Amino acid sequence: MTDESLAAAIRADTTDAVRLRPVVEAAVERYAPDARDAMKNEAGIRMAGYLLDQPPAPTGDMHAAAMRNSGAMALLNPYKIRRGGSIG
Repeated sequence: MTDESLAAAIRADTTDAVRLRPVVEAAVERYAPDARDAMKNEAGIRMAGYLLDQPPAPTGDMHAAAMRNSGAMALLNPYKIRRGGSIG
């Protein structure tokens, strides 16, 4: 995903895309590193659009759940690697 393609997708200027692209790419890569590029890009677009439209001051914990609230998490869930651990 380029800054220009992200800016066009979220209907913003390139300055906003330059600021948001590294953030959403890092979050998406951390959550689902094995996801296909097309899924990562769409999840990044959804998350960037959500972050762009949020108000400057958070109310409650809604901003902390940007990946979930934007729909990005639902796209990436099939690619999420879940590991079991021992208890006790």
